[in-house]
Amino acid sequence: MQTADRPAAGASERGSGGDDAQAEYYLMVLAARWQELETEVAERCNELRGLPIPARKSERARNLRRIIRVKQNEIAKVRDLCGSLAGRLHSG
Repeated sequence: MQTADRPAAGASERGSGGDDAQAEYYLMVLAARWQELETEVAERCNELRGLPIPARKSERARNLRRIIRVKQNEIAKVRDLCGSLAGRLHSG
């Protein structure tokens, strides 16, 4: 399915133009995902900070720390993908 913000397959495939358009699209999608993840990590950190000190060793706190770790790992992967795509766009 084609959307207004995504170029149609083969829409501007003259040389590497189509590849560049697709890379730019995926870079935009990944950047949006990166921002979502950063926001979620910040929210979870604030939630963890809001717990009373005795509750910071509770199961809820452990789950929050686990979620934060998982999201931070995902952020690192998305950041690496963004860097690869950006490098590809600027080198081509």
